[in-house]
Amino acid sequence: MFGKKKRRSRGASSASETSAPGAGGFAAGAPVDGRIGRYTDLEQIGQGGMGTVYRAHDPVIGRDVAIKVISIRDDLAEEEATQYRERFLREAQAAGALLHPQIVAVHDIGMDPATRRPYIVMEHVAGQDLKKVIRSRAPLPKEEAVRITLQIASALDYAHRRGIVHRDVKPANVLLSEGGQVKITDFGVARLPGSDLTRSDQFVGSPGFMSPEQLKGAAVDGRSDLFALGVILYQLLTGKSPFDGESVSEVLYKITTQPVEPPSEVLPDVSPDFDPILEKALCKDPAGRYQTGKEMMAALVRHSGEAPEDAPEERNERAAVAPAAAARSRSRAARRPARNTTWKSLGALVAALVLALVGINWAIHALFRGPLGKMAGEAGASRGRGPGGAPGSLAVVGGAFPAPAGRGPAAGGRGARGAAAPGGLPRGGAKGATDPKQIARVLATSRSGRAGAGALALDHPTARLRVELEHHLASGRLVVLVDGRTVLSKPFDAPKGKKSGTLSHVLSVPAGRHGLEVRVLGDKGDLRGKSKISAVLSRDQVAVLKAEQKAKASKGLTLEWE
Repeated sequence: MFGKKKRRSRGASSASETSAPGAGGFAAGAPVDGRIGRYTDLEQIGQGGMGTVYRAHDPVIGRDVAIKVISIRDDLAEEEATQYRERFLREAQAAGALLHPQIVAVHDIGMDPATRRPYIVMEHVAGQDLKKVIRSRAPLPKEEAVRITLQIASALDYAHRRGIVHRDVKPANVLLSEGGQVKITDFGVARLPGSDLTRSDQFVGSPGFMSPEQLKGAAVDGRSDLFALGVILYQLLTGKSPFDGESVSEVLYKITTQPVEPPSEVLPDVSPDFDPILEKALCKDPAGRYQTGKEMMAALVRHSGEAPEDAPEERNERAAVAPAAAARSRSRAARRPARNTTWKSLGALVAALVLALVGINWAIHALFRGPLGKMAGEAGASRGRGPGGAPGSLAVVGGAFPAPAGRGPAAGGRGARGAAAPGGLPRGGAKGATDPKQIARVLATSRSGRAGAGALALDHPTARLRVELEHHLASGRLVVLVDGRTVLSKPFDAPKGKKSGTLSHVLSVPAGRHGLEVRVLGDKGDLRGKSKISAVLSRDQVAVLKAEQKAKASKGLTLEWE
């Protein structure tokens, strides 16, 4: 847990740790004689719905620790209270097995004999929580936001692979040490498979960071934690919540039903490349989200080149392999006869020539990504404009989804062979995006400072698509699908007293060729119009798609590019 190096007066409370509901309705159980078990010099530093946090001293080891004393409702029957204590201790024990640099270490668990309240003893982290950082400094620079998110994702991936779900990932539970290291706390109240201390039907968590399935009381797994991480990344980049509301009920409604506004539209300084990342992280359906922390890390690494600390088991594995590999290398060197120094010199010369050629190739590639590349892109765009020469949509193919890459050219240009797949992934599906070898190569490139080639290969530019709907309904919903995936589901209402109106919405879509489908639903969810079209969307341009729902035609909807 966190705290400041300078002690405050005994009994002082940290406002950032206070959350609703408060301690009312729980057994008081204040520590007796200023100690809990062997831990002395107690100083309250926080209080929340799950309990009270103290800074304390461990006289046996001689270090400061953080102790969270768990609240137990005073209206629980004795048998229920006993089961609660036992289940908490089991879950805290499992959390104590988590050894990761981005997870607050659990040192001890127990039950205060004087108050019969269970407690968990954790490492004390000098620093501040992410909630304070967001309040004081957000929006953060892109590099810092990504670096923090990568560390959190690494810790969550580590815990999820061990069957532990946090269930309450939020800025107040993410600590930043004075050295800049990220640490997640409160894994002691995490949900374990088979445990009902924090059952799926209990409202455990903070509403603004809870996933739709968590709010509905459905089954919860690691993907719910990744949803919360998406909310955190959104706040780090924009300084705002993706589900802002004037009341808790409004926030919950937005989480469960409303699409998220792309961060680049909330704050123009945010790169549009973050739009598809956060769109996936905040998907309402868990199946549409990142399935693991490692998958989310891969998406961020592709975009930024940043890399988190290695997980401890990865470091240990390398530490075990390295001595053996070094011994084998020395053994081979001892057996290898000495070679003529002339050949060594020649080999060095060849290596130098190869490196020079690689450098020239990289420089040419970089040049074409700069001013020359921009000129070439503009020339290509002028050749591939949509109907009427209008910019934005470029090579438009009306009426049907595009043929598979390489089986037919788009109107006004060649086919999209070799183009990036939706979401910025290489052709061939998501395998390349989460391949451990690929991730390792990118991480190695980032650490060694050789970001040039890796950044070129992993770049995924973004296009803008503005959908303008003219409808003849008092109320309804506009649904947009890109390559069969829903990217927008937006309700609308006609002006008061009218049964028609217009609606406009801008989407961020990976540049390239896509199949688009627009649907218009009535206020009861009935289909009122549906049509498909395809296009090649260009980087850094806004394609305008006009949709008109026919008033009298059954399910009539026309699409055309402006």
